[in-house]
Amino acid sequence: MNMTLLGLLCVLLFGTVASALNCYETDFASDQQNSVACTGGMNACSLILGADNSPVLKQCQILPAGIKSGCNPFNTTTGSGTLCLCQCDNCNDNRADVDACNNRNNGALPINSSFASMIFALILSITYFH
Repeated sequence: MNMTLLGLLCVLLFGTVASALNCYETDFASDQQNSVACTGGMNACSLILGADNSPVLKQCQILPAGIKSGCNPFNTTTGSGTLCLCQCDNCNDNRADVDACNNRNNGALPINSSFASMIFALILSITYFH
């Protein structure tokens, strides 16, 4: 297996997992770790992480329904991090609900067995029959 094919497989299998940095509410004790709070009925959270991965800024705002958003790196004089904007129905949802919402709105594809099999078959056909 050449390095290009191996790299493509890694991107397909792990890229969507790493693509979404989730923002969470903090109403429930189980959700306290790595969380930011959205209040006042706002339905979107953006979170900037500092160089040590600690939240340094949070912003909540209302987004129009159906908007898709993602994560972008940023650099400042004090460090670098990632800015993510994640739409959710209610920032007071539990972590599982917010995870599901963030994954939908950050464009992550569900990797199920049929999807993975289809991609693998496509890669094999391109590699060996081209």
